[in-house]
Order: sequence, then C-alpha cells, then structure tokens
Amino acid sequence: MNLVNNISKRFALAVVGSALALALPALVGENQAQAQLNPMGTMYFQNQYLANPAMAGLEAGVKLNVAYRQQWNSLPGAPRSQSFTGEYGFGNNVGVGVNVYNTKTGLIQQTSVQATYAYHFQVAEDQKLNLGLSLGASRQSIRQLDITGDNFDPSVNRFNDRGVQVDGDVGAAYNFSKLQVQAAILGLRNLLVSDPNQEDYVNYPTFFSSVSYRFDLEVGGQTIGLEPKVAYRGIRETDNILDAGANVSFLDNNLQVFGLYHSTKAATLGFSVGYKSRVAITGIYTTSNPEIKDYTGGGFEIGLRLALQKQ
Repeated sequence: MNLVNNISKRFALAVVGSALALALPALVGENQAQAQLNPMGTMYFQNQYLANPAMAGLEAGVKLNVAYRQQWNSLPGAPRSQSFTGEYGFGNNVGVGVNVYNTKTGLIQQTSVQATYAYHFQVAEDQKLNLGLSLGASRQSIRQLDITGDNFDPSVNRFNDRGVQVDGDVGAAYNFSKLQVQAAILGLRNLLVSDPNQEDYVNYPTFFSSVSYRFDLEVGGQTIGLEPKVAYRGIRETDNILDAGANVSFLDNNLQVFGLYHSTKAATLGFSVGYKSRVAITGIYTTSNPEIKDYTGGGFEIGLRLALQKQ
C-alpha cells in the first residue's frame, strides 16, 4: 500500500511540476530572444540597447552591461534571467554590439546570442537617425535532470530536438534635439518564417516603441535632468502593454532615480549610482501583478555598467 501511495505521489508531483513549468512562461511572458512581458528594467533608461538594436554604439567608446533578475522568489520554478551586452561606438557613425540573454523558468531554459550592427546618421546639427540590425541564434530546451518523475517523455525529446534557431531584431531611433522616438520589430523569425512548432506560442513581444523628452532644469546651481518616457509594446495573442514613467538624474547623471507604471497594473521603481560616468550600479524592483500579489512578491534586478572610455 505504501508503495502504491509513493508511486501515486511521484506521479502527481510530476504532473503538477510539468504543468507549472509549462504555465509559468506563458504567465510571465519569458521569451529569451526578445524583450518580455516583464522585461529587464534597465532597458528603459540605463541600457536601451536591450530594447532596440539601433541604440548600439550610440556614443564613442566601449560600454559593458550585465544584469540579473529574480522574479516571484516564493514560487517554485520562478523565473531567473541574466543579460550581458557589450557595445562599441567607433565615433564615425558606426556602432557594433553583442547581446547575450539567458533565462530559466521552471523546467524551461532559453539562451540567445545576437550580434548587432548600427549606423547613426547626422541628419542635421541637432537631428540624428539611428538604424540597427541584430542577428543571432537562440535555443530553448527542457532541463530533463530537473524533471520529477519519468524524464523520458517523448514530447520532451521532441521539444529539445528543435535545436538552435536563427532569429533577429531590427530597429530605428530618431533624435530631434532632446526628443527621441524609437521603434523596433522583435523576433524576425516569427514574422518571416512559418513554423508549425510555434503556432501555439503566446506572450512573446512583436514590437517595441517609445517617445521620450529630456528637460535640463537648473536648481540651486545644479543641473537636474528630467526625462519622461512613454513606451508601447506589442505582445502576441494578448493585450499590448503601455509603460509610462520618468527618469530623474543628478550630479552629471551619476545619480538617477526612475519609475514606471505598466498597463499590466504593475509598477517599476529603481535607482542608479555611478562614478565619473565610468561605472554604475543599478537596483530595480517591479511589483507583482494584482492576480498573483497574494502569493508572491515582485521581481528584483541588479545591474552593473562599465564604460571603458568616458562618454
């Protein structure tokens, strides 16, 4: 009898664990190759290259950014993400970059690597047009070692047999004095290639757009930067997301505080502390959506930025 009970419990755990692992990506919108329903918070102000390839190498010199995010830490299989971007601006209108992203949600892990080429046109004295293209590969798999129960399910093997997939993003940004308008198409593979294996995929972003304007205010002999921003993101098979907020910077941009409200009824709050525009540490907290706030806390993110050449 005990043997039967143990087998029943193991089977139930396997079913629940697999269902949770498959449901969490849809709930969170985690899609490694692109921005997510709950994207890295640094993409709005501190590292805009994450959201738009046109922002790579916008300024001369080298910039490196790393970030780590933990969501829903009280739930088993909660999403964890890591990102790395490196970019170089040649100073002659050309910028290049590399974008590496890894995320694990439940049993599902996805990693992507993309290389970026960007060109920045000086249209007029105070106007600049930026264009960028990212191409690379991503792989999504189920971690069989983490499966509780029989890990020889043929559906798992079929999922993992899809291997590496080529993908990319394309973007543009226009600067007119202190006004900036951005637009990017995310996941070119989903747009250009008909893949029956992805027909049931939902909650992956299809585009990113934003408008921002920077005000420089003189207060007590110090310049304070105020940058309101509105972003609009397209998501497949669900409502698009509107983000609205602002970034306030002090001490030559070495101290920043920012916040955004999302139409998903979540909010993002963060800060960034830097030294001589060469190194900066960012901390971000994003609240949970109302549907799950009684079960778990929000998401925490920490980032490090290094500029090898003063901007």
